[in-house]
Amino acid sequence: MKFYDSILIGTTLLVFGQSAQASMWQAIGREFTNMGKHIAKDLINVGLKAVNETMNIGCRTACPRLCEDKVGMYFCPFVCVPLCNRGKRSLRKGSDYSGHLMPMPNKFSAYDLNDDGVVSVKEFAFVTGHTMDQNDLKTVFALADRNGDNVLTSGELYGGPFVFEMDLNDNDYQYCQYIINRRTQSTRQPHTQSVKTKDITNKL
Repeated sequence: MKFYDSILIGTTLLVFGQSAQASMWQAIGREFTNMGKHIAKDLINVGLKAVNETMNIGCRTACPRLCEDKVGMYFCPFVCVPLCNRGKRSLRKGSDYSGHLMPMPNKFSAYDLNDDGVVSVKEFAFVTGHTMDQNDLKTVFALADRNGDNVLTSGELYGGPFVFEMDLNDNDYQYCQYIINRRTQSTRQPHTQSVKTKDITNKL
């Protein structure tokens, strides 16, 4: 092989090597670009989820019982209203509804009529003066029944959209203690907390 042939082959290999190297770096660059796009998309999704969760926390729904005199009889259906960035105590002002607000009893035992540790639709309807086929009762019960088993544990009852007597209590110390107890109850396992929660709420 002549000298200039060697140079030509070497130059050709060098050019192809640089071209291959450039292609490799381009491929790596594309991978990083795609990775960056996926990361950015994931971050956006996480951010949107956080915003939605924050809005949901700030805009919870409360469903107080509101009584009105109709044709000479009082009816007290559940009426759901948004409580954006406000607590249930703001319902006392009556700016979000019409009718007399009737808060529900605090004690779990007032609803658990057969003492089995959970509240059925039938029990809840009886205590609140409803029938099981009323739409407002079905709506609020479904909102509270997080696992969809058609019964309410104490955590689900107190974590639901219902307005209890202590939600509207004027005694700030009792109210704060009630909120702390209720949050504790809501974070416990659904079917293992009922008896303990009943003991706590009986002291209120």
